[in-house]
Amino acid sequence: MEYEYVRNDRLYSIRFTIKNADGTAADLTDVTLITINAAAVGAAALKFTGSCVRTAPYTDGICTYTVQQTDTDTVGIYHAELVLTYSGGKIFTTDRFDLNVVKDLP
Repeated sequence: MEYEYVRNDRLYSIRFTIKNADGTAADLTDVTLITINAAAVGAAALKFTGSCVRTAPYTDGICTYTVQQTDTDTVGIYHAELVLTYSGGKIFTTDRFDLNVVKDLP
């Protein structure tokens, strides 16, 4: 899956629906933290990391991330993932997806 955004756009939210392997919505009721991590293709370090917010009802598997000022300041393709931490200590990482930051028009 790929999401496309314009360079330097910020303070909007990206909405994610986290799904189980069978395609049904993941139950986020017992999730205490959802983190997004993103790194440029081929980079050795993360471009950004941040916290997502669950959306009620938590059984729908929906969370959002508000894009920060420097998240989209560089044109490129970024591999990203969501990391879910559950109240019991279990950690689950979603399949990776791409964030494509494109140049703004002149």
